[in-house]
Amino acid sequence: MLPGLLTETFGVVDVDRHKERDGFVTLKKARIKLRALLVAKTAGSGEHHFFAPGSISANGVMEGVDIKARHANGTASYIVAPGTVAPWGR
Repeated sequence: MLPGLLTETFGVVDVDRHKERDGFVTLKKARIKLRALLVAKTAGSGEHHFFAPGSISANGVMEGVDIKARHANGTASYIVAPGTVAPWGR
């Protein structure tokens, strides 16, 4: 089991980079620049962008981009804690 954080009191924009699902390309095409309080790299070459509660909203679906925040979509989510090294090395 990997250590996680519950997005109960903050929001995270999870930007993934998986072959045809590249959230960085999606954000660039949409001309969206994230201005997060903190950015952490993920094991899959993506990023978690951390935001204060109430500062992000979930409007629609974006390929490779997930909103993880109770205030944005009504459900808190877990993310893998920054700095975690999985047993498989990432």
